[in-house]
Amino acid sequence: MSETESALTENETRALRTSKELNSHLKILDTLAAPALGVLAVASGIYTYLGVSTLLEDNGAITFFAAIAYSIAVSVGIFVFWSYILRLLPAMRTASGRLGFSCFL
Repeated sequence: MSETESALTENETRALRTSKELNSHLKILDTLAAPALGVLAVASGIYTYLGVSTLLEDNGAITFFAAIAYSIAVSVGIFVFWSYILRLLPAMRTASGRLGFSCFL
């Protein structure tokens, strides 16, 4: 194998640098995203519980458990949705990819 065959092209070198940069950003995102999304989901769950419990206008155990179940579902849904979105976002490197991704939201 000659020296020219084993050398990376300029595009391959740029792609490798981009890949390493994305990898480092994903590691940071992994450490910060879960706690931040957890706080958001818990806060949303609390306010969902307060809203649902006042809408049901009953103080019984069924109302309490219904409001708790709904608020937990909302919290989990928010956490899963935004975790998924934040993992996909770095993969959208072109303008058309970002536009398509924003239409998905």
